[in-house]
Amino acid sequence: MPSLKDKRILITGGAGFIGSHIAELLLDEGCREIVAVDNLVRGHIDNLRWATRTGRVKLVLGDIRDSELMDDLVRNADIVFHQAALRITHCVAEPHEAVEVMVDATFDLLNLCVRHKVEKVVMASSASIYGAAEEYPTTESHHPYGNRTLYGAAKSFGEGLLRSFNDMYGLDYVALRYFNVYGPRMDTEGKYTEVMIRWLERLSRGEAPVIFGDGSQTMISCMSATWRGRTSWRPGAMPPTWRSMWRAGPRPACWIWRGAWRRRWSIPNSSRSTGRKDRSTPFRGGSPAQRSPVKS
Repeated sequence: MPSLKDKRILITGGAGFIGSHIAELLLDEGCREIVAVDNLVRGHIDNLRWATRTGRVKLVLGDIRDSELMDDLVRNADIVFHQAALRITHCVAEPHEAVEVMVDATFDLLNLCVRHKVEKVVMASSASIYGAAEEYPTTESHHPYGNRTLYGAAKSFGEGLLRSFNDMYGLDYVALRYFNVYGPRMDTEGKYTEVMIRWLERLSRGEAPVIFGDGSQTMISCMSATWRGRTSWRPGAMPPTWRSMWRAGPRPACWIWRGAWRRRWSIPNSSRSTGRKDRSTPFRGGSPAQRSPVKS
């Protein structure tokens, strides 16, 4: 990616868990203006409290399905970070809404990016596109046909849109396949929380996680955080659920969960699926997510 200095950035889902960390990191890159649009279904205003105080980050309360709003926002953006999405469990409960948000709105957004000559799109994809992978460790070249979730299908479709828009219009892009990201600002109380939250809640009470099956299932989780002493999420200020999981280091930290056991891995880069102008980097250090049903 070219220099971000003086660039105007739009982040969809910018008040969310990952989006808010992206906003803070972009400040360090010298971006001129960062606009975060969020409907607060998953995001929180407090996630951007520090960033908005800098004067270079603006939060717009709105929905990415609002075509007029998005046209105005994309028109003034050089680079778009598309992070807005529903949870995998939300997609199961509300499939029509899932298609509106994760398929239709993504298509409309990419059309706007072409219309307004956006330089690059950085889209949040997911390890869910692999489903139950056939090879471990799993690289980017692995096929997506093992996925059996609407969430994974929508993410796979989004990647297909990026490739086709690159061929048709030359829209530059990169899609990042996140692996069960966890960390500060993660929603632990929402209606559709992750299975890891249920595990950690039991661990914090001194109880073992309840896992169906023989315990051989594997799930990888990666931490996302911008620890710079400027947020309230310092190790000593963390909720009890997080304190046992806190690890600081110069590289991303991943946890491989096997049954009730956990093991820490350190990897040089997150798994990603790159656009035509980027180099493909295979994922190293573990298998893709395989969710195990857990009792609440």
